[in-house]
Amino acid sequence: MVRCLVLATLLALLVASPVAAEAEEVEHFDTLEAMTAGSDAVVLGRIDAVAPGRIFSGCGYSAAALRIERVLAGRVPVGAFVLTVEYFGFCGALPALGREIPAERGVFFLRNKAEDRRLFGGPVSALETEAERPFWRTVIGAGTVVERGDRAHVPDSTNAEWLGAWEGKPFGAFVEAVAGPAPREPASPAGVDPGVLPVGLVVAVAAVLLAVGVVAARRRRRTIDP
Repeated sequence: MVRCLVLATLLALLVASPVAAEAEEVEHFDTLEAMTAGSDAVVLGRIDAVAPGRIFSGCGYSAAALRIERVLAGRVPVGAFVLTVEYFGFCGALPALGREIPAERGVFFLRNKAEDRRLFGGPVSALETEAERPFWRTVIGAGTVVERGDRAHVPDSTNAEWLGAWEGKPFGAFVEAVAGPAPREPASPAGVDPGVLPVGLVVAVAAVLLAVGVVAARRRRRTIDP
């Protein structure tokens, strides 16, 4: 019953304000492999600092600076060493580092908010979607496992009860379990479609083909002319 109420509240927020709403619990993953594959990026790192972030309809976010140590799955923007991960305050006190936001080194399963907007925000313009590109969230509330000593600690296993089995296990084993089943995709420069050749390269190739054609035509003319 409680889960249904939480889901209903999140969906109501999503309809009322697509940018501000968190769609975390709308997504569901039955296994570690599924959550890894379903994330836009899974990174090993640590949150260095937290500051008040964006505010929508009077409800605010904490903006956490997540310093990347290693990308375990998915991809992040080229050259990115720090990601801004937003934690929703549910219109109350903002989440704080060491309280709702983990201060320990950990594995973070992330959704990029541009993809979040595309998937759950309804009809939106490309400009509105791209405005969310610098921001991230955890794919679900339980989307973080941290290191305590050399052991894994699961701060929250809500809607991912299977994650609790990793509590107290070697943290390194958890990291490798995440990195193994979902090979990383090479990142592409922001805004560049990896399926489209850059304009400069197209022009260069066209120039080479034209030169080859001119040379071939001249050779044919010399062969034909007496």
